[in-house]
Amino acid sequence: MKRIGNLYLLILALLCVQLAEAQKNVIKTRPLRTIYTSALPITPIQLNLTYERVIIPKLSAAVTLNYGLERDLSGVTEFLELDTVLQNPKASSFSFSPEVRFYPGLKDTPRGFYLMGEFFYNSTNFNTDYALTYSSPFTLPDGSIYEYDYKNGYNIDGQITSLGGGIGIGSQWIFGKHFSVDILWFGIGFGTQRHTYEVDGALIDQETIIQDLAAEQGVFTEDQIRAAFDNTEVPTWQDIDAQFGQDVKETASDFGVDLESDVRTDGITASFTGLAIRPRFLNISIGFAF
Repeated sequence: MKRIGNLYLLILALLCVQLAEAQKNVIKTRPLRTIYTSALPITPIQLNLTYERVIIPKLSAAVTLNYGLERDLSGVTEFLELDTVLQNPKASSFSFSPEVRFYPGLKDTPRGFYLMGEFFYNSTNFNTDYALTYSSPFTLPDGSIYEYDYKNGYNIDGQITSLGGGIGIGSQWIFGKHFSVDILWFGIGFGTQRHTYEVDGALIDQETIIQDLAAEQGVFTEDQIRAAFDNTEVPTWQDIDAQFGQDVKETASDFGVDLESDVRTDGITASFTGLAIRPRFLNISIGFAF
């Protein structure tokens, strides 16, 4: 029994020595990021987790995962004055960022001032209903011109993908044995950003237009309007793209996103590739070191 007790004490002592020597692992999160993205309804609510591991003295590797919970972004479309055409907008996101850190100080890694280099990948998915109104003159059976609004609903699926790298400086403290505080004082990253938006749905058909016209103008019957319909053009995807340009592209262009459209037989693909800039200031993480 005494031998078993001594063996237990030896194992416990070895564990204490291991913890006392140096913490080689840190698991941490940025709670302030979750709080302020929850408070500001302009982005998905961000949940994040970072794991850092000491590789050799003065050098560590880390990886950060971010997941943005799907969220209604009606406040954004209202601010951009697009809420009448883009309805029920929702977005979610995911990012992945591996990094390498160099600790030049005399403290045990991963403590103290550090220099870091990172690679980042971010993907934001966006979905919204697109309430389109396309106006076109229609010649009634008596020769008069009636301005008809083609109203139809479409769907927009979008994705914004960023890919690049960056550098930064920061400091990490470990209080007691396990509580860590990590502050990235400043970081900057550059890369490419790709916007892709798919507009899909069914084009409004001729019979729907005839029924709407008969109900709106209230003078001619559906058969009379149908007979005069030969001179009226049913909207095509090219027409929808032209209206999409007025509704969405012009606003996007104000923010430096100049979308270019590829009109398909069953929809529209609008895309843009530009520069991604990733500035960061005072990113504070708290965690558990072991």
